[in-house]
Amino acid sequence: MFQRFIDKATERAIASERGFSMTELLVGMAIFGVIGGTLATVMTLSLRNLGRESRLSAATDGARMAMNILAAELKMAVHASPYIPGTDAVLSNCTSTIAVTTTSLNFLLSRDDSAGANGLTSIKVGYVFDPTTETLYRGEISGSSVTSCVNPAGDPTTTTLRSPITEHVMAVDYDGDGTTEPIFARDVTNLTVTFGIRVRGEAGQDIIQKMQSTIDIRNSNATS
Repeated sequence: MFQRFIDKATERAIASERGFSMTELLVGMAIFGVIGGTLATVMTLSLRNLGRESRLSAATDGARMAMNILAAELKMAVHASPYIPGTDAVLSNCTSTIAVTTTSLNFLLSRDDSAGANGLTSIKVGYVFDPTTETLYRGEISGSSVTSCVNPAGDPTTTTLRSPITEHVMAVDYDGDGTTEPIFARDVTNLTVTFGIRVRGEAGQDIIQKMQSTIDIRNSNATS
């Protein structure tokens, strides 16, 4: 009798602790699948956005560095293009050495060189934007003389001389007036550099960071 009572109590305990039915198990798996799929999609999109933002940040930093290099070299051209020893740089008004188109820029500058005449060397620097590769290139060739206002022959932006200085570059409508700005634009004493940095995404989800910088290229007495 006692054993039978224990067996029945055990049966009741086992019955009260039964597992899920097949239907309950299938419904639970379906709900888990929907939630898991949603979380996976959200995480995938978040990782993609994070990666794209990271790539945009790196590309933008590279573009700013390129802009700083260009500005520094132009300031050297302003004050030493060419530099004639004993002559105030303000009086060296060689504006013809700075040539600007909508996609290219070249100029003559002098920089310190212990092996050069008077401790200086003259170089012709060129920058060019290639829309096919979405790249801004820089190149240089040796100048003829540190006392000459004449650019040496040759193009420093030819494919054999140039190197990429920043990538993912594109022309943009910076001010929103419906007109695409030129990469390079000169207004007598100023050079304005305008472009966008584009990081490509899926289904047209590109991110574009617009950049513009105005650089003083000649002294206030410049006339051209």
